[in-house]
Amino acid sequence: MKNWIKNKILWLVAYGLFFPLTWWNKRAVRKVYGSTKGYDYKSAVNLDVFANSEFKTLLNRKLLTPNSIHHFGHRKETISSVLGKNSRAKTLSEKGEKLRKLVDKLDKSVPNHCEHWINKRIKHREENFEKFFKP
Repeated sequence: MKNWIKNKILWLVAYGLFFPLTWWNKRAVRKVYGSTKGYDYKSAVNLDVFANSEFKTLLNRKLLTPNSIHHFGHRKETISSVLGKNSRAKTLSEKGEKLRKLVDKLDKSVPNHCEHWINKRIKHREENFEKFFKP
């Protein structure tokens, strides 16, 4: 079997198992700890960090301007953190600004969600950042 077919099958299996395993794990957490308080929030943050790294090409290309110095792609940073840094620097694209406003609006627990969650310890810059803006 060709290697690319194996890779596609593995990709489909991994994505297909993700949601059933999430629910199964949540039940196990409830049995072991008696509660799933905080589980959904922690899972959401983990997915956010994963998406920042996994979808860096799309996020950098569509949500930032070419003069940005704060880039998506660090495997320990959230999308909100990068949006907040670029909002401060005024280097979000129109789509990036719309997403930032949406995220800020959805989280009522803090004013300016994206700026609140900026991770100042991470200073991530993609090498050859201009490649994301080639036609």
